[in-house]
Amino acid sequence: MSRPLALLPALLALTGLAGAFLLIGTHQPRAVLAAVGSVGWDGLLALLATELTLVPPLGAAWQRLCPRLSAPVAVWARMVRDASANCLPLTSIGGLVFGTRELTRHGITSAAATASGAADVTLEFLAQILFVLLGGLLVLLLQPHHGAALPVAAGLLGAILLGLLGIVLQRRAGHLLAALIRRIGLPRGREEGLLHRAGALQQALDALHREPSRLAEACALHLIGWLGSGLATWLACHLLGAGLGVMQAVGIEALVSGIRAAGFFVPASLGVQEGGYLAFGALFGLPADMCLGISLLRRARDLGFGLPVLLAWQAIEWGRLRAPLP
Repeated sequence: MSRPLALLPALLALTGLAGAFLLIGTHQPRAVLAAVGSVGWDGLLALLATELTLVPPLGAAWQRLCPRLSAPVAVWARMVRDASANCLPLTSIGGLVFGTRELTRHGITSAAATASGAADVTLEFLAQILFVLLGGLLVLLLQPHHGAALPVAAGLLGAILLGLLGIVLQRRAGHLLAALIRRIGLPRGREEGLLHRAGALQQALDALHREPSRLAEACALHLIGWLGSGLATWLACHLLGAGLGVMQAVGIEALVSGIRAAGFFVPASLGVQEGGYLAFGALFGLPADMCLGISLLRRARDLGFGLPVLLAWQAIEWGRLRAPLP
């Protein structure tokens, strides 16, 4: 990888961070920080507890796609995946790489780990589209005369089309990877090895798609996770004294999740998330300091949960490096 491309995630992260600070700085920063401070340690611990409840269904979804995977390993790999994406200058794809690597550490073949990870991301995205659709419907029902109704509907249509394209690409990932390898023109021995891996990946994907019930169960578990994130947003609103109902909070979180998905190339959705809460919170009459307060509490939740996971993961990795060779 060239040096400019290697630096791109860090540059995007810095740009997003600058954008987040700019948004907060131009919308009464003292009021934003005062709103967040009013939550207190009890409120923050309650938000961290909600994060713990979201992990098991997400781990279970991954386990359904990789039957040899035990539930504790699936949950741990998911925690590593999310913590890496939320706390490091990585995109969600970078987090997936770390989570998939953790699967291979527990006896899962590289092909099975990669195929299940790719399928899990696709099904999570499909569930996210359903969640965003729910958010759009809630906006149209609760705020039918708002000027944003038509743009929201157009955005939902675009999300559906993008999701369908993603499903088609994921289904043929092995074939597409093999075609790319052939076009690169690598040395014969290297090319044959990579083509073998691409073939194994496609076989694993084909095996997954021969069991549609597993795919449906994983998608349903992801949808439960997305709905849980909406309830976590409602709790944040309640702690801030925003006075929003559950449906309104779920609608905001659903639409913000769509914005985060569109800005997947920005590490941790820095700046993207803050802009999303500002825009969609305003649909339900939330003042700017409340909207940004919700975003900061989301950041605190991600960091408070993710940093201990990363530290534990690094301790485990250090132990593996120090372990004597068999």
